[in-house]
Amino acid sequence: MVRRKGQTWSIDLIIASVIFVLIITIFYALLSRGGNDKEKLLGDEAKHISSNIMVEAGGTNPCLFLDGNEIDRNVLSECYDPTKIQQFKQAANIKTKFCIYIEDQNGRIISVNNMTGFGDSELLVGNQPCGVAYHE
Repeated sequence: MVRRKGQTWSIDLIIASVIFVLIITIFYALLSRGGNDKEKLLGDEAKHISSNIMVEAGGTNPCLFLDGNEIDRNVLSECYDPTKIQQFKQAANIKTKFCIYIEDQNGRIISVNNMTGFGDSELLVGNQPCGVAYHE
């Protein structure tokens, strides 16, 4: 009889250990999956925005300034007008905050119309709000 109690106790311990490991695994899987969804959504939105500044996209978007590897400076200059941000967001069906800015090959911000970029001023570019006058 003493033998049975020992075997029953060890089986209970094994079952409890398996349940504990399953709970930890499920908890870890739920936590790690949440961050990837946000990253995927941001990546998808970034691709969507970048495709909406290309001339090939066509449509009613007023900011189609990227033609292959060439930037149409006139159209880009017009896009840096703060009044066109809402128009661009509606035409491109953008739901998130964004900022489009230009950098040179050394990572320095190239100002257009003396502005850091165009988009939501709550976002920072070079420690300055997007779409405001650029000061080096």
